[in-house]
Amino acid sequence: MSTGQNHPSVWSWLCGCAAGVPILAISFYVLFHLGLGLSLHQLLAPWLIQSALTMLLAPFFYWSRRRRAISEGDVRPMALTIYAYGVLGSLLYLWYGFKFRLISQKAASEAAITLVLATPALYLITVYTYRKFLSKP
Repeated sequence: MSTGQNHPSVWSWLCGCAAGVPILAISFYVLFHLGLGLSLHQLLAPWLIQSALTMLLAPFFYWSRRRRAISEGDVRPMALTIYAYGVLGSLLYLWYGFKFRLISQKAASEAAITLVLATPALYLITVYTYRKFLSKP
């Protein structure tokens, strides 16, 4: 399932992300059930949302790599997709951390604000660093 020039098809990306969903389930079980003592019933909604987020962003991960970002020196699509996935996943964990009373409302609010404000700066630093030091002239 290749689209030429060693680029996997969008279906390959979707299958790869789908294969990651059971790994995500195992991670949730170990970290949150065994580690924090949350019930499996409590973990179902956050796991389903994280799994859906993974599957919904799979085409965007494909798109960011399809443009041959690394070989052409344009890392913006890939960085944007990775940071969007990271921010949305982190906000999900903050929300459920607050909901399950693992963190206070103040701590969750401060972390969310910091995350939302710091991510664009990290994105710009990534793009600048790649262009300045890592891309081919």
